[in-house]
Amino acid sequence: MMGASDWRPTLSAVNELSTRLEQTGLLTGAIESGFLMRCREKTTAAELARATGLGPDLVDNVCEALRSIGVLSSDEGGQVVISDLYAPLLDGGLDRRALDRLTAASVRATMFRELFNGKPSSYWSIDTTSRLALAANATGDPETEFGREGMLATVRADPDWHEAFASGARFLDLGCGIAGAIVSFLHTYPQLTAVGIDIADDVLEVARTRARALGVADRATFHNADATSYRDPDPFDVVFWPQTFYPEPSRADALATVYANLRPGGLLVTPIAPPPPDTDHPTDGRALEPLLRAMWGIRERSFEQVRTELAGAGFVEITAAAPLPPVLPLIKAHRPA
Repeated sequence: MMGASDWRPTLSAVNELSTRLEQTGLLTGAIESGFLMRCREKTTAAELARATGLGPDLVDNVCEALRSIGVLSSDEGGQVVISDLYAPLLDGGLDRRALDRLTAASVRATMFRELFNGKPSSYWSIDTTSRLALAANATGDPETEFGREGMLATVRADPDWHEAFASGARFLDLGCGIAGAIVSFLHTYPQLTAVGIDIADDVLEVARTRARALGVADRATFHNADATSYRDPDPFDVVFWPQTFYPEPSRADALATVYANLRPGGLLVTPIAPPPPDTDHPTDGRALEPLLRAMWGIRERSFEQVRTELAGAGFVEITAAAPLPPVLPLIKAHRPA
């Protein structure tokens, strides 16, 4: 018969994971509803109840739950305020980034659960709402300062990339998704023009909407096209190839597309997977990234492996670029002049 010493650690570990799932829902609702914004300055549960229409006892419990996970802090007089750790959520659009991440986590959790039914979900087999959630998590929101700056930090840190954009480059994103990068770049570099391609109509519609919202639609073109065969009549100065989303059968043809569309001497930029986790702690989610990509038929590649792949496709001057915040390393290369 199983003793308490056998099952208690097991249930404790499961309880920790399930509690984190519940806390994620609580935080998501607090951000979406504007509840956290009402806690920018010190306030009371009674004031929050009047502002939100929730019952006073319920608000008391909400505040205690948020305080227990470090989102709110309280004083001896019973007032609450957003904690220093979470206060940045109220400025610059970080709340949008947080919501994108939390929403995508829910989609990914469902995909991981369904993995064991023998038919793993792919980016293309999930519904539009779920696909857009994953697409939003893969980029920054160009309508927020935080989202734009996250996209622009790497460009500004790399002289080749920055100078090309500042001088009016033609830019191709070979898998643009909802175009967080393209729209951010166009918003900042007024001489830049860009083309984004993707094979999902639903994400491209969001991309076009974003470009219109920021007033850059006249310099952005989006095509529903296959990256393994796309050819533009005019060459590009810079191509971004998000190789971490490309499964094995498509990679050689996608690189041929990059090469064919780049002008001689043009710049290719591509990300690589971040370093593997250096901890076995169960909350370190980096161990889940290789699993998700494996479900999609994508194999993780090191810097040296990607460099070898690029060299085999004819590219030269293959070096590390400034990392894409927060931890995504990049490689840059050139088509021979």
